[in-house]
Amino acid sequence: MKQTLFFLFLSSSMCFGQIIYNSSPAVGTEVRTKRLDYTQYTKADREKTGANQSWVFTKGEIPGEPEEILIYDDPKKTFFSSQFPEANLASYYLPNLDSSINYYFKDQTGLFDLGNADPASTSKWNSKFRIYQYPIKFGEDYSDTVTANLNVDLFDIKLNMDRHTVVDGWGTVQTPIGSFPCLKLVSKSFGEGFIGPIPVLSLTSEIYQWVTPKYQTPVVAFEANEIELNNELYNDTAVYYITNSITSTENFQDIKIKVISNPAKENINLELGKDLTGWANISLLSQDGKVVYNSNQNLDTQYCTIPCKGITPGLYLILIQAEQRRWAIEKIIIE
Repeated sequence: MKQTLFFLFLSSSMCFGQIIYNSSPAVGTEVRTKRLDYTQYTKADREKTGANQSWVFTKGEIPGEPEEILIYDDPKKTFFSSQFPEANLASYYLPNLDSSINYYFKDQTGLFDLGNADPASTSKWNSKFRIYQYPIKFGEDYSDTVTANLNVDLFDIKLNMDRHTVVDGWGTVQTPIGSFPCLKLVSKSFGEGFIGPIPVLSLTSEIYQWVTPKYQTPVVAFEANEIELNNELYNDTAVYYITNSITSTENFQDIKIKVISNPAKENINLELGKDLTGWANISLLSQDGKVVYNSNQNLDTQYCTIPCKGITPGLYLILIQAEQRRWAIEKIIIE
């Protein structure tokens, strides 16, 4: 069947499609966030699921709200590194009033929580607790069960924690600093703490996150936490977004991409920026987020090809992920 290829150029505020997210914070990353008034948002604002969705978090800016500064650092430079020898990443807030430090392990399979330490106590999970599983893809879900020993008011508490994460949406998210192509993740956790056989602590948590390949941390997140300790109930709900004052040691640059004509109509021919060299992963994704083509190509020239013969007509997304975390997306219609 004869196919005609049309292409649609996207501005950064009109990005479309499933983004395969494979980045995590690095040593030297500084993340600055601000909170929004969470009462301005309904349950529907965060729970929207599915393909090609749009989420908006621009309401409820709080006058005079200060930035919160989160630093990712080399764990070997921190006070409690000997308690977490497998850690290759640590984080803490500035100012670090309680000297609390979180420890992580990260590799190509994901980012994992190892535990937390401060001068009074150390809480270490018995196994790696997944925060993200890489690559993050639409429709994926995963669960973990871990335990830790906590010291609260001089009592040792054994904490059992379950967490289930699902990637249930993709599309565009809008924040006070702009619009981003994104994947949406939902993590729901439940924990119980015991002193011997006696339950003394319960914890429930729901965290909604919108991630994009341009940043190493979510561009916006909605958190709802509830803790019951010694029959007293504590609630903490917040919406926060990355401000435009984020810095990082990792290098993100957009790739210039252009779809060029092809008389045979059997290939998608791409012209890339002249400064792009090395290897790149090139994918073609359908509107429902399925990968219909994936290839690693050597970009010694500024051209590359995606075969499209026999592909069902419809709307597709070209995704290119190159070395040094450079990336590009382009929307096309195949008829």
